[in-house]
Amino acid sequence: MGICINYFGRLANPDLAQQLVGEMRALCRKMEWWHMDMEELIAAGKVYTKDLVGISLTPHPKCEWVNLHFDPQGRLVNDFYYAMLHDKTFGGRVAQLFRNNNRRINELLGTESARNPDQKIDRNGGENTLDVTMIEGNGAQTKTLDLAFGVTYNWTKTQHAGLEAHVAVCRVLAYVKKYYAPDLEVHDETGYFEHGDLKQAAREIGYMDYQIETTRRALEGIAEDARRGTIQRPATLPELLSMIDRYLCEVRSTLH
Repeated sequence: MGICINYFGRLANPDLAQQLVGEMRALCRKMEWWHMDMEELIAAGKVYTKDLVGISLTPHPKCEWVNLHFDPQGRLVNDFYYAMLHDKTFGGRVAQLFRNNNRRINELLGTESARNPDQKIDRNGGENTLDVTMIEGNGAQTKTLDLAFGVTYNWTKTQHAGLEAHVAVCRVLAYVKKYYAPDLEVHDETGYFEHGDLKQAAREIGYMDYQIETTRRALEGIAEDARRGTIQRPATLPELLSMIDRYLCEVRSTLH
């Protein structure tokens, strides 16, 4: 939960990837932002493939990393999805984690309705998918992730870092778009990247802060009442969801 910025695209010239990395590194040093280049990311176990060029940076400790990672064709890629597609060993390990997760959800819900997922990887083309079971509403839904699409999907959550950090990320992406990737698409959930309206961006972030605080208080209220024995612990997922809804209504009434 929280405001995010999503971005997709490719460099106009793949040969300029290292130049972009150098400029971003210099910016981070000047602004005293946290950053790691690709060699450091691989050494730290944060990136699982050696085929990429790039840098990760963040203007604030509570802002997620802004990943500017490029494949040999200059595409801005999600390194996790990229590794799943190009490293069969890594992809197999991740698929097994999802299988275990899906099995646990079926046990939790007492249902066998969700498919037992499998990963189908073909490095030479064809079907690149991963079936994932997630809790939605009162039951489980199995969705198929398109890894080929996911490899181009990048995002960063700025919610907990505040307006200044959000604007900083937008400006970094605007610079990349202007000088390196003119076709870069940026989807900013506050709309700031498109319209530059600081007041609107602040309202969007503030509204999400309110939603997060409401949810936090509701969950803490449930936990505290359960500890005191004033409510019965929910036996099923639908009962838990119904209880959360009730507590959310109570918390909202106290915040107005």
